Amino acid sequence: MSFGQDKTLGFSNPATQVVNRIIIEGPGQGGWVYNGTPAFGNLIETFGIETADTDSKGNAYLAGDTTYSDDAGTFIASQNNGGAFLYYVSPAGAGGPYTPVAALGFEFTGTTGHVNIQSTDGISASFNGTDFVIPQVLSAVIQTLPDDTNSGSSWVSGERAFMNNNWVAPINNNFAAIVAALQSMGVVI
Repeated sequence: MSFGQDKTLGFSNPATQVVNRIIIEGPGQGGWVYNGTPAFGNLIETFGIETADTDSKGNAYLAGDTTYSDDAGTFIASQNNGGAFLYYVSPAGAGGPYTPVAALGFEFTGTTGHVNIQSTDGISASFNGTDFVIPQVLSAVIQTLPDDTNSGSSWVSGERAFMNNNWVAPINNNFAAIVAALQSMGVVI
């Protein structure tokens, strides 16, 4: 497609086109959007990028479609990558490297869907004004309380039996019920 009087003048699919603050490279190379004139620290979006790299101004960028922002010197990259939203940080600044810290993905099998949430530091959410937090690591191996097998003379057998039957056993049963519930929901494996 060309403009102007001659196919050699105007736009005819050049290798690089600079328009205001958007740079679009040739086929398979993608596009870069800057906040003003392209410079270090003002890359705000990339799209159609096949391979992560660094631009000519020193800004690190990720593959796929990604937006970038500066949060008090820590650069944040939010990437939309084929059904998954990934969140990266670069404490070192615009030059990278970017480290993944969270992901939200959607998977569909037939007509049913599944949401996959990943985080390096736990997950928090709010439903109907109620906040809850899932810690970074959950495990089906939860430490339970041991029975009191103290044979010292300061305990009488009735107190030991009372403590084992009325405190230790119910607490252990509650832990087991919580773990089973979390396993049935797929939260704990």
